[in-house]
Amino acid sequence: MDFAYFVITLIPAALIFTIIYWLVRLLVILSHIGLRSLPDPLLVPAAIVLMVAGFLIQVFIVLGWAAYVAVWTIAAADRATYAWMYLLTGFILVVGPFSWLASRESHTDQVEQEEPKANGARLYLVISAAGFLVFYFYPALMRTLYGWFLRWLLTR
Repeated sequence: MDFAYFVITLIPAALIFTIIYWLVRLLVILSHIGLRSLPDPLLVPAAIVLMVAGFLIQVFIVLGWAAYVAVWTIAAADRATYAWMYLLTGFILVVGPFSWLASRESHTDQVEQEEPKANGARLYLVISAAGFLVFYFYPALMRTLYGWFLRWLLTR
């Protein structure tokens, strides 16, 4: 697999992933709005359960994206002379959408704040970077968590 095919294949996937991530995030936000209709004794437990479930779903999707790029990177780097180039490009493609999201979140902070607040995209940036590196160097873990998804995806 040549480098141009590797990049051309993964860039549209990065755009599709960003759209999926925003749709899931929108569903989590809309479900928080729906919590306001609950009576007060049920509000706090329901909010905690919903926040934990939303976080875990988003982490699962983020790590799925890291696994997808890691599979392509491993497949391309196995036959390449300069494997580090594929590893670096794969890492940038995994972290890129979250870097962009984190930069957009810091622009929405209030101007008066000297230090931007910690936001979700920065957390998912770290999770995606760590997930990609772990999946690249230890593919058995990737197959354990996302084997069903990768088999379905690669047979298409």
